[in-house]
Amino acid sequence: MLTINDLSEKTRVSSATISRFMKHIYGMTFPQVKVAFAKSISKDFDNNARSVLSYDNSMFQIEKSLAENLKNLFEETIQLNPIKKIIEIAKMIAQAENIYLFGIGASALAVQDFALKLIKLGKRALFNMDANLAILNSSLCTEKDVVIAISYSGLTKEVLIPSKKAISKHCPVICITSDSRNKLSNIATRALCIPSTESMIIRMTAIYSRYGQFFLIDLLYMAIMKEITDNPDKIMEKYKDLLLELK
Repeated sequence: MLTINDLSEKTRVSSATISRFMKHIYGMTFPQVKVAFAKSISKDFDNNARSVLSYDNSMFQIEKSLAENLKNLFEETIQLNPIKKIIEIAKMIAQAENIYLFGIGASALAVQDFALKLIKLGKRALFNMDANLAILNSSLCTEKDVVIAISYSGLTKEVLIPSKKAISKHCPVICITSDSRNKLSNIATRALCIPSTESMIIRMTAIYSRYGQFFLIDLLYMAIMKEITDNPDKIMEKYKDLLLELK
């Protein structure tokens, strides 16, 4: 999906003109219009997602439907998050002294995976599932660090409270959530969004939110690696050497 600068170049009008047009016609900013558009074209995906776990379907139907819906999920996630934003956020993370990660429940699995990936890249990543320790960690944040907060709803207190504390310490907060206008994305310095398409029965197992989170994490991981080195093999060899004694 085009950024406002891309659209400006193609239409040969200024970015400010596009912003005023969006505000006048839709009553929203350009990024908000993009999110609304992406959600509108995902109605079929939403309907399919709600039927994936239907007890009326055979396991063969569920298997095919799930695979197709995951493909659509990744494509829509790309539409919601321009690659320029991914690269910009990757640079922030690559330059950070410390990276504090917050997330609980199903999102904690994605956070833990991201922390491990960052450590493999030689970054100091700190994560603990305990909410008290998360708040204590947030009090240590500085403007030289970065916080990564992951919450599908964007309403989780255990993620919101330490994120707000980090903001008060002038530490940038990057969030991965399901809505560009929820509480978490509203306070975050940068927000990455995954499609909010899960019905209640699917949400119980966090199927799509989990895949969306991991997809964005893997994109960031590759972008951070490209920022850090032009030879990832050296990083991986160093990591393997550290664990050699466990073999």
